[in-house]
Amino acid sequence: MVRAHLLRAALAGAALLAASVPQATAQTEAPDDGGPPAGRPSLEGLRRAIRFDLGQQRALAREALDELVGALDRYESEPGATTRAARRDELLALGPATRTLLAPYLDPFWPEAPKGTMKLKWRRERPGVVARAEIVADALREAPSVATTELLLALVLESSFEGRMNALRALEASPDSARVLEVLRPFTSAKPASAFEAIPEYRSDSDGSSGSQGPNRAFLRAAAVRTIASLATPDSDRFLLTLLRGRPGDPGMLRDAAAEALKGGDLARTAPLLLDLARSETGWGAAESIAEFYDANDALLGDLEHSEAILSLSLDPRVADVHRAALFDLLRETDTKIAGSIKRKIEQRYGDDDASAFVRVAAKKLLARRGSRSAKRDLLAPYDDRIRNRSNVTGALAQRAELLHELGEWNAALRDWRQVIESERMSSWKEAMLLGYARTLSRAKKYRDARDVLQRTSLSLAQLRGLATDRDFREMAASRYSDAFHLESDG
Repeated sequence: MVRAHLLRAALAGAALLAASVPQATAQTEAPDDGGPPAGRPSLEGLRRAIRFDLGQQRALAREALDELVGALDRYESEPGATTRAARRDELLALGPATRTLLAPYLDPFWPEAPKGTMKLKWRRERPGVVARAEIVADALREAPSVATTELLLALVLESSFEGRMNALRALEASPDSARVLEVLRPFTSAKPASAFEAIPEYRSDSDGSSGSQGPNRAFLRAAAVRTIASLATPDSDRFLLTLLRGRPGDPGMLRDAAAEALKGGDLARTAPLLLDLARSETGWGAAESIAEFYDANDALLGDLEHSEAILSLSLDPRVADVHRAALFDLLRETDTKIAGSIKRKIEQRYGDDDASAFVRVAAKKLLARRGSRSAKRDLLAPYDDRIRNRSNVTGALAQRAELLHELGEWNAALRDWRQVIESERMSSWKEAMLLGYARTLSRAKKYRDARDVLQRTSLSLAQLRGLATDRDFREMAASRYSDAFHLESDG
């Protein structure tokens, strides 16, 4: 069994360390009379003592490790973030000698190895073993080494689905990036490595019932992409760009995993990569990923290079309309001036009825944000008419407020939102109106008012925390009013 093999390899670490102590030789250590000086042990004796001491330390470490792991396995409910961090630190405090011993515990079913439907029962009845495996992954990720890298790669090649996923997580900080890339790259090919043939094709529902959520193979391939992205080397970056451009036979999950990894990466490294991709001949094929990256990092668009690259890409006729509209929508707050020739191209190509409706609207919004009065007038006209004719005034005011918000007309949008809130105190869609009002207040830097409005909503803590990374609330979340988003850690 692979688990036995891994444990034997781990335990061999102590023996290798002890074996590194030089052997005694008769020529270098034997005195003239053939015996050691009085009161001094021979090197062979020292070597035996060191080996015995290492063995004792290893046994004590193993005993402490077993005790900690056993306590984790006995958890009857999912531990919170604070508890997980504390248990991880306790594992790390055992010292480097236990790192290789930890690796097998990345598999929640180690060492009992239940079969088939018994695993489903374990997930339902023993949440501690699942949490234990994840906490071990966090610990190994915090203390990477070349020695543990090989053990983790062995688990990726042969373990349970959960063990492989945890091993991939632990490998994200490996110091041997070249070796990790060498082993994981084949997993993301159009025809994955034969190691995947042993993986059950579908995983069970999270509640332990029969059925499937999707192929295990796809989840593992996406996890491998995330691990490769974390290596942050020129080779791994080039690989991610290949995935973004798309390859025949690749599932969308791989592209999504690469895009997600780049979105959250170090901008000093990832921004130049995405800029080069946007400018390249093949950039149109990655328009969706490029739009997602810049939406998450929209501050980059204040730079002339980035905003011009996005604008040029949006005019490429090979870009799908839905992605073109998203690219137009990105250019909201940049000070970049649109050259007259490009402005005319947008008006001619996307300002008439031949263009898709949503592309036409997105193009007009872009032109209006850049100061086109005619585009702004065309966009506002339908709502102005409805308000003037008293036709569903509240709905028209809310829609106009949203449009003015997108155009950056904060004060005008706030005037409309106030009318909506005052007239619809008992409206069934008041929640959405309050959130829209809070968005505009945040954009107008009226953070205290925005916090007060958010407190009037019934949003959950998870939803409020999610708003902290929303484009409209990012600056507020970085201000002294960040308490509105309840970002403190849970227990």
